[in-house]
Amino acid sequence: MAETPARYCSNCGHELSPEDQFCPNCGSPVHETATVPTPEADVPVPPPPPQAAAAAAPPPQAEGAQRSWPRRHPYLTGCLGLVGVLALLIIALIAIIAIANGGGNDGDEPASKNDPPANAPANTPESTPTSAPTEAPADEDTSTVTMSDVKMAADGNGDQPTTVFSPNDTFYCVGYLEDAPDDTKITAVWLAADVENIEPNSKIKQISATGGDGLFRFNLSPADSWPTGEYAVQLYLNDAEDPTKSLTFEVR
Repeated sequence: MAETPARYCSNCGHELSPEDQFCPNCGSPVHETATVPTPEADVPVPPPPPQAAAAAAPPPQAEGAQRSWPRRHPYLTGCLGLVGVLALLIIALIAIIAIANGGGNDGDEPASKNDPPANAPANTPESTPTSAPTEAPADEDTSTVTMSDVKMAADGNGDQPTTVFSPNDTFYCVGYLEDAPDDTKITAVWLAADVENIEPNSKIKQISATGGDGLFRFNLSPADSWPTGEYAVQLYLNDAEDPTKSLTFEVR
């Protein structure tokens, strides 16, 4: 099949994906792009595997029936039969002795891992084998992680919270993590929610960071200036499908 032609940013030349409305490298709005055709690839189809060879024919049976061995050696056959009877008697005697001794177990060792010892009290419950714990789902690590005091701000420490920015401002998203392991990953997805001449909820940029408890911050600066309109940032913990926090703000 023919691949979708490649697209590139008209500002910095960075390759774009089909859904990008802003360049993920410089943040410029995408208006006109260059495309490069991709030729179709012919994939050879391998020949079908050869059929399994037919099963070999069974060897022919020997012609004629020879005289049976017991008829030629009647005395030896009788001796072998007597030995077999004696062997059965010995096996039966051993089984009777084993049953009389309680199944052959010595002392207090249980007959199996799941059986109680022979001298255990009558009301002692049987032990149940412990199965291996099942593997925890991928998102269980985030069950105790919480985000607090998450806000948009005009500075990296969150001392100037705001939801209104000018076209030349840098966006700051600041918050705190609690009960978070040191390898907790936070992903910030910046969106143009409702901006003129831009498709609604177009992704501007995606940024990830790893850390534990304490302050976290994400920032996004304009390549030239931000178009006026409404914007949003969504915060995801680890590989969760739904955002943990979502903030909206505007440029005017």
